Amino acid sequence: MSIEEEFERVAHQSTAGNLAVRALLRLAGKEYDIKRNLQPFNSKVDFVKVLQFFDGACCYCGDSLEPKNREKDHLIPMNMTECGLHAWGNIVPSCRDCNREKHGQPWREYRTKIEKKYAKKIDAFCQEYQYDFDAANFRQVVLALHKDVGKELSKRVWQSLQQVKEGMK
Repeated sequence: MSIEEEFERVAHQSTAGNLAVRALLRLAGKEYDIKRNLQPFNSKVDFVKVLQFFDGACCYCGDSLEPKNREKDHLIPMNMTECGLHAWGNIVPSCRDCNREKHGQPWREYRTKIEKKYAKKIDAFCQEYQYDFDAANFRQVVLALHKDVGKELSKRVWQSLQQVKEGMK
């Protein structure tokens, strides 16, 4: 594989593109919260309220959460495929094991492994905060952002590589 082909392959897996997508989903989450007449979710302050809703337990398995094994998870992942928002009703407490196992799946796909009583609690949580964001139209914007940022970064990296090569002579 030539340097140019390798560069094109890597450019489409741009970390910068992923960061841009996550930033957009975080900002869109704030707007979505405001649209629902909620104060935008603040992880440092508001996660305590979410933990209380789930009785200090993992929303997927019910295990008690200690700070060392407690993680914040997005029911609908914050990625360019699923387009979950960083917003009330999408952020839940998870133990490290469940979060790793669920990895990148929407919770309803992971749900087959969740006992009914925990799934009902998650449903109640989503209903309480009216989280029913439809990402269908939004997904095209997210994919375009990822691609555009990746292309722009690729162009800049390629220019830098050319400068480095010239310095090697």
